[in-house]
Amino acid sequence: MDDGLGMPLASLPCRNPVTRYAAPHRFDPYWTGIWDTHHSAVWVGRRDVELTRHARLVRPVRSEIRFADDVARAMLVERPGLLRALGVTGMWRTISGQQIAAFTGEVFGKLSDDILFSAGLLARGRLLTGITGLRLPPLYRTAWTAPLGDIETQVTYQQWLALTAGVPWRNGPQADRHNILASELGLRCAEYGGWPCVLGESMAQFNQLFGDDKVPAGRNWAGDLLLVRADGLRVVVEVSASAGVPFAEKADRWAQFLAQDKTKATMVVFVDARRPDRSHDRLGQVIHRSMKKSISRAAFKSMDRVTAGVDERMAIVRWDDWFPGPHHAAPEFLTFDVQRPTGPNDNRWEWASVTDPFEVAGPKDPKTAQAIIGNARLLYGLPHWLGDGPKPDVTQWLLRHAGFDTPPVAPHVRRGRSELRRYRRERFGGNAERVDDQQHDR
Repeated sequence: MDDGLGMPLASLPCRNPVTRYAAPHRFDPYWTGIWDTHHSAVWVGRRDVELTRHARLVRPVRSEIRFADDVARAMLVERPGLLRALGVTGMWRTISGQQIAAFTGEVFGKLSDDILFSAGLLARGRLLTGITGLRLPPLYRTAWTAPLGDIETQVTYQQWLALTAGVPWRNGPQADRHNILASELGLRCAEYGGWPCVLGESMAQFNQLFGDDKVPAGRNWAGDLLLVRADGLRVVVEVSASAGVPFAEKADRWAQFLAQDKTKATMVVFVDARRPDRSHDRLGQVIHRSMKKSISRAAFKSMDRVTAGVDERMAIVRWDDWFPGPHHAAPEFLTFDVQRPTGPNDNRWEWASVTDPFEVAGPKDPKTAQAIIGNARLLYGLPHWLGDGPKPDVTQWLLRHAGFDTPPVAPHVRRGRSELRRYRRERFGGNAERVDDQQHDR
């Protein structure tokens, strides 16, 4: 039943097999509470606690750092569930405990928190609000001061690959409220959309999408999340709550790279996530029109962008076009409807369904583009229910990389005994059999 707020998420088929962690049971970060907070959370990591203790600014509290760092890291390596939680946080940058549980399918409780915090790998955060009694879920992000370090040498190659995706371990942008929205949107796409692959910010970097040779050195440009359609089309989502010069520069950068993308395997969707009580007021409408103008101007800025069809691969949508109320979704979200500047000058913006390959064209080489779907099934940051299916054989790759066609096998024990007998014959001559018997009796 549509009550003007769309359909309750609880009434929709959900792909997340662990119901208690699904969207209807998670905190709704857009419609409830966090707009009356500062956009960044207050954070504390193990190093912060140690410094304040050393300066004698606070009394030591045992529960803050429950384990020695080496003990905590050893415990982490022994618990695959914690490695998955760490991988999720590293990929999605800022995330709530509820969202970690949804991604991994396992509760993220106090012991998990204590181990990762004590290991110096995660920082704890909370959003400050002026609303009395508002209970916001705890937040987590990777700690600034702690690279993986010895963790990388203690896990298997497959675990390391699942944890890092083979890219450098870094913190990435830390716009906390923005990142929580991106994480929630990624989960909902995985739960209620038909996307076979949903990945976070660390997998939406320009150098991964377009090649290292196309991106200037030192530029860590990236989208907020990456959706992959069944035919391999990569849909990068940019969540934004403001327009102006930074937004125009971002739109122009996307248009520049999309024009150079001969594979036509990538498109970008900007999600206008201005706070709900202001998204449709006069200022909200002005900001949304400004965003559209920046996208359209970028898509038609030069003839090479026009001939490359950049306008077909740049789109925009409001958050509340998809989610018109708390824990509700519109039918347009299920088909991922967006607006593109593909119409005539007097009616520029047209709606299109990104999930429909007849409305939004796929890549030129689907077979190559689809490889990311199978490869991503190895990663901890992928929602756990999307991990089923064929995966690359990491063991065989390692063997070939090391120069072996088959796994090396240790010499058989009998072979070792024959070599020992040969040595004894050479040394003891005719007495070798007697020496063998003596050794056997012993």
